[in-house]
Amino acid sequence: MVSYVLLVDPLQVPNKEAFDKSKCFEYNYYVLGGNHSVESQRQLMEEYPNNPHFETMKCIIYSSLSDTEEKLVAWDHNSDNEYRMSMAFIQRVRFIHS
Repeated sequence: MVSYVLLVDPLQVPNKEAFDKSKCFEYNYYVLGGNHSVESQRQLMEEYPNNPHFETMKCIIYSSLSDTEEKLVAWDHNSDNEYRMSMAFIQRVRFIHS
């Protein structure tokens, strides 16, 4: 399961062909799906700064979507995750640790 669905800034990457994988860490992204997970991961990174599990994340990156496509991707991601995750990732980690 991919926790994050991102849209690369259309001012930096106006179409799919313009995306340069070697520059992926230089681009700005909008989170279309997984906002709660992003916040949870940020908190975990602060709490466990030397843990490599929280330094990276698996993402699907989109470019050049219309407003309608953005909404459909976000809706699809959130609908799918409603069935898979009844609690936030940070809640799972804290439960396991306790």
